[in-house]
Parts: sequence; C-alpha cells; structure tokens
Amino acid sequence: MKHVVIFTTPTCPHCRSAKDFLKSKSIPYTEKDITMDAEARTELFRLNIEGVPAFLIGGEVVIGFDRKRIEELLSHDQVKCRKCGAKLRLPSGKGTLKVTCPKCGDRFQTTT
Repeated sequence: MKHVVIFTTPTCPHCRSAKDFLKSKSIPYTEKDITMDAEARTELFRLNIEGVPAFLIGGEVVIGFDRKRIEELLSHDQVKCRKCGAKLRLPSGKGTLKVTCPKCGDRFQTTT
C-alpha cells in the first residue's frame, strides 16, 4: 500500500473526519501536525499548500478531505514507461501485468 501522510491541525474538524475515515478503512498513515512541527509547516509551504487537511499519497497531493480521490489514489499504482517516461496508472495488487504505453506504444511487464 502507498504511504499516506496527512497534514493536520488539532482544531480542524475536517482533519478529524479525514483521520476517522482512514482508520475506518484500515489505511495506515503518518500525521503531521503543522501547529507543533516546524518541518511539517515548511514542507507544506514548499508544496504551495495553504490549508489542511492535506494529503501526500504515493507522490500525489490531495488538498482537502476528498474521499473519492483518496480511495482512487490508494487503489492504483503509478509506473513510468521505460522508453518515454510517461506516467501510467495501473490497478494495485494485480500481480504481473503486460502493459502497452499509450504514448509511445512500448510494451513491457510490471508488477503491481
């Protein structure tokens, strides 16, 4: 499963709802409280994010508590085409897949 980081503040009701959602789905996560953690605040600033909750899921950013987008990111893996570098989204946990890159037509195998 992809690593999930959630940026929060203790007074944010949406942050509490987001954490409850992740717990209810048994999704492990790392919480970074931006009121207590200066490095977390700096990281949020570098990502140009101004509000919480904010999520980092497998390199993707989700701003706000968007259940659908979170579940979508957690159900897919992102792989790069070995020939052209295009990013492809593939379903997670399907084992070895034969893939054809829609951009360059290269065929390759990958494991999800």
